[in-house]
Amino acid sequence: MKKLLPILMFFFFSTSPAHAQISKGKQGAWYIFLWNVNTEKSKLGYKGDIQYRNWNLLGDLEQLIIRGGITYPLKNSNLYFAYGNITSGKLGISKQTSHEDRLHQEITFDGKKDELVKFKHRIRFEERFFEKNVFRTRFRYLLSINKFFKPKKDKPRKMYLSFYDEILLNTSDSRSSSFTFFDTNRLYSAFGFILPKKKRLQLGYMLLNSKTVIRGQWQVSFINPFL
Repeated sequence: MKKLLPILMFFFFSTSPAHAQISKGKQGAWYIFLWNVNTEKSKLGYKGDIQYRNWNLLGDLEQLIIRGGITYPLKNSNLYFAYGNITSGKLGISKQTSHEDRLHQEITFDGKKDELVKFKHRIRFEERFFEKNVFRTRFRYLLSINKFFKPKKDKPRKMYLSFYDEILLNTSDSRSSSFTFFDTNRLYSAFGFILPKKKRLQLGYMLLNSKTVIRGQWQVSFINPFL
């Protein structure tokens, strides 16, 4: 674990554009509700999320994401095909918003793991449809690590630490004059609680690095599996 943290930090700062600026104002916030459904009669499952992001802690909309799709398990991995409806706002008092429809395909698979440490890789490809007939595609890779605290004898695990680094790379843009390969890097750490019925709550902090901004965001995530 100690050897991996410097690697995650290297990915974050090595992708920092020289012209990036720290956004003005307070720290941002990111509220997430994730759900999934696994059925007994079929391998197909269902998964989705609602994400409400703010330029400040509450009230100044950065982005609202409503997303859902179908999952399919493979050996040691899972496929996920989803559609997302995204509304984005501007920093400050402006109430102007823009809209995006997004499709994505992803595969998630486990890396090396033991009883208390779990690694996961996620590869995602997105097709993004914006207003005014703007179309873009994007590649994303995420490495996550969950470090569970050793429970007392005969007791279930209740707490864990979560880390991930995700890099997002643009692969096409219908407005070629504004195309840049690097999009965003997200470095994240959180303290997690395992709740009854496999529910989880995570309280964390993210450093977000894009071509125009480097900023921090507090994050609250609630994961709810429906059996």
